Amino acid sequence: MIINAKRTATLLLSLSFLLTAACTRTDDVNVDHYGRRELVLASYTNLAKLNRMVADFNNNSEDYYITIDVYETYGDDPQENMEAFKRFSTAVMSPNTSRYPDIVVSNTSSYPMFAQQRTLADLGPYLDADENHDPAAMFEGVLNALYVDDRLYGVVADFIPHILVMNDAAATLGLSLETVTALQSQADYPVSGIYDRWNNLGFWLLAYLNEFIDWEAGTCDFSDPRFMALVEMTLAYPSSFDPDSLAEAAKDGRPIYMNIELRSLYQLQAIINLFGGEFSVSGFPGNEEEINILSSGIYSITAHSRQKDAAWAFISGCLSDEYQATHAALWYFDLPVSRKAFEDLVERQSEEELIDGRARIWESVTIGPDSYEMTFLHADTVAAYRRILDMDMNMPIVSQAAIQIIFEEVYEYYDGKRSMEQMIHNIENRVGLYLKEIM
Repeated sequence: MIINAKRTATLLLSLSFLLTAACTRTDDVNVDHYGRRELVLASYTNLAKLNRMVADFNNNSEDYYITIDVYETYGDDPQENMEAFKRFSTAVMSPNTSRYPDIVVSNTSSYPMFAQQRTLADLGPYLDADENHDPAAMFEGVLNALYVDDRLYGVVADFIPHILVMNDAAATLGLSLETVTALQSQADYPVSGIYDRWNNLGFWLLAYLNEFIDWEAGTCDFSDPRFMALVEMTLAYPSSFDPDSLAEAAKDGRPIYMNIELRSLYQLQAIINLFGGEFSVSGFPGNEEEINILSSGIYSITAHSRQKDAAWAFISGCLSDEYQATHAALWYFDLPVSRKAFEDLVERQSEEELIDGRARIWESVTIGPDSYEMTFLHADTVAAYRRILDMDMNMPIVSQAAIQIIFEEVYEYYDGKRSMEQMIHNIENRVGLYLKEIM
């Protein structure tokens, strides 16, 4: 039993997956011409890895097949994306419809809402009873981070830890909101590189949201001048990553704070190379030994599915050491939740062949001049990674919904559709209503 309950389109479908279109209905469930019953999977995003996982299941299952209902629009219009998200949410919460899903693939924005409203089944008993899996053989911190009210409503096959990486010049200054925003206002380079302004907005809100919300009292104050300083800081970042200015600042030893989603071991190595080995890794301000987990997909079973055991069979297969090691090797997965698959990945990537001084991997990260290109993984990089994964892990379940509200209003402000006063007023009203709902 896991303890310490704390609590995001390319189709690669196999031939057998495509053949499932011809089917009949039995007891309100579609049955294909092989006699297999349909499992409906609802997803807000249609990732290549998800299609690959479904194709693998459909190739090997004799009794069931999965079809994917995708709701994301892939457009830049926030209104269209919002409407698509509403359709996704409605589908998951409507058990009497013909396309009520058995399996849901959500993210850190939608998972909290589904979990809090009890629209998902508790997977804890399934995991405990599954002889193929030992929670201790996984990164338990990742699983613990997905608990809501002592129930495990979702699991992940792979995950992405989010941390702050600083060069030594920044580490000596500290991590207070005032320090970071003041530094940005004085700098002629992005304090936080790697990501554009919108990603940084979300990450910095995760770091400092508690400065503006009293969760126990259920109150908020976004008229605090520091909130606008945070907004203006992130909007000052370039619309896309500017590696040259960052590399120049790093060479000069100027302070740099970097929000990082660690999708690979090589990414951390690239940052260490950039900082010349003089770096610090931290969690978030106020708790530097805790990191956030941004998973690439949270797999759940709906509360009213009549095919829960079959749905678990799909999820269970994705959690196996062998399956995760194979998909991590093919670059479909980020960091596997299986400890063994992770160690296999470390060993394999530490022995990658170098071509002209560069690691022969498709995701090579180059920042600035050639001197910052990738090399073999250093032993201290692997040690740093393991230390990160041993930190307390937190899925900011409650925070994500508030951040989504703030993000929508800041976007309207940036787009000229809201004045600063209107933006703050709307945020306080909407977040205040949300706080009342969860009290």
